[in-house]
Amino acid sequence: MFISRLLGVLAGIVLVSTVAAQDVLLRSDAPSEYVVKKGDTLWDISAMFLEQPWLWPEIWYVNPQVENPHLIYPGDRLYLVWVDGRPMLRRGDGKLSPQVRSEPIDDAIPAIPLEHILPFLDRSRAILSRDEIDAAPYIVHFREDRVIGDEGTRAYVRSLDESAPLEYLIFRPGEELRDFATGEILGYHITHIGGAGLNTPGDPAKVDVTQSNREVHLGDRLLEATDANLPRNFYPRAPDFDLQAHIIAAPDGVSRIGQYSTVIIDRGANDGVEAGHVLIAYTRTKEVRDQVLSTVDSQPVTVTIPRERAGLIMIYRTFDRVSYGLVLKTEVPLQIHDEVGTP
Repeated sequence: MFISRLLGVLAGIVLVSTVAAQDVLLRSDAPSEYVVKKGDTLWDISAMFLEQPWLWPEIWYVNPQVENPHLIYPGDRLYLVWVDGRPMLRRGDGKLSPQVRSEPIDDAIPAIPLEHILPFLDRSRAILSRDEIDAAPYIVHFREDRVIGDEGTRAYVRSLDESAPLEYLIFRPGEELRDFATGEILGYHITHIGGAGLNTPGDPAKVDVTQSNREVHLGDRLLEATDANLPRNFYPRAPDFDLQAHIIAAPDGVSRIGQYSTVIIDRGANDGVEAGHVLIAYTRTKEVRDQVLSTVDSQPVTVTIPRERAGLIMIYRTFDRVSYGLVLKTEVPLQIHDEVGTP
């Protein structure tokens, strides 16, 4: 599980630091102790203690000799202490001694608020190529000459393989995802429409719509339903390399992107991006007209507005060339083509 390197049951072994101690800044109002509550997230707790929450591994004690030392649970008491001049957090009753606990992993607090990303973690979400989309089976007709379908509708589908599986996901091809710098198409985001079950093979095959999130249209396509077994917990940290990317899409279709929105960036697993990477987002530089000095020599006067820090994004799902990220914090609303990079 990727949930936190947070605290474990402690034997006084300190996580090896990759950042100088002076770079880890405690908040001026950091509490000396805190009791974990249901509904907390690792990110919220880290932000309570640190100016830069993604540096939380620098201040936790962990005990690698104990199974699952990286999980914390509601009711755990966290203490802020100083060890060799460095701030450290530990869990327990004030004693540096090993402890044994047996609790379900699912009861541990998550790294981020999962309710905002679960729709993007299910087995239906994917980034496809044009060839994959064109090769996918498609709905050619609805029984009773209906023009749209929903749950319970019989549909007729072409291009199903002879060894067709029994369950399918219905999807609609979405927008092109292009590299900001080169314009190259990196893939296509797909919109999940619903699910279908095979009734009778053939050309066309008969399928029944078993579940729908929205209206099913003629031309919608099918993918075999498989369980991606994607992780639900993450280990937030900064990349250990210089990453530069851009926001290229927001699946929710918004133009001004706020906290807990999902964004897609134009870098993926092939570029070293991993789930848990925390990135800073910046506004773009832009030219604005000077309204006081409106013209000089009959030419409009413009001023270059520099880029500014706009927020924080944590990557939670990667594909080969693009990644999904959750906006954890905004100082100003983000926009498509804003820059993102290593903190």
